Amino acid sequence: AESLAIPSFDSPAALLERDSLVCDYLFSIGNLLVLPSGVLRLARQAAINFHDGPLPRHAGLFAPVWALIARERSHGITWHVMTNAIDAGNVLKQRLFEVSEGETALTLNTKCYEVGLDTFEELVLELERGETVGTSQAPDPSQFHRQSDRPPAACSIDWRRSADDIGALVRALDFGDKYPNPIGRAK
Repeated sequence: AESLAIPSFDSPAALLERDSLVCDYLFSIGNLLVLPSGVLRLARQAAINFHDGPLPRHAGLFAPVWALIARERSHGITWHVMTNAIDAGNVLKQRLFEVSEGETALTLNTKCYEVGLDTFEELVLELERGETVGTSQAPDPSQFHRQSDRPPAACSIDWRRSADDIGALVRALDFGDKYPNPIGRAK
């Protein structure tokens, strides 16, 4: 950004300290912070979030983890308008895909970002042509995952569960060797 003279900011709040900063669209991608409503209002057209899950299912954080624990056969990504309610705005684009056998948090999250990249280009072209139509969603509070949510018993394996359930838990908590695990490890 520096080499191209594009302004960059250390925090969302810093955006509000800059006078007359506005944009047509604001995109939040790979951001784990809730943006203040003042930041959302900087976008003249829309503030748009990338969510690594098929809203309204698995709203909130770490959607791939919860989908794997639930042993879901399909997952997806969602581009939606940001509102003051987290992951509750109109859906602009959603793409579902199959969860592969043996999928881990790392591989499913990687798949989400690959599909997100593909659909981002489509979304931007649709926005440019004025072809984007938002679809309202009915958020389900039971599907909202907070940053503090964890699998039961501090991620401990319950040996009374089936081998498939245990395998799903272990894979859901596998972020690989290069990425921090924000949830916990199976014990």
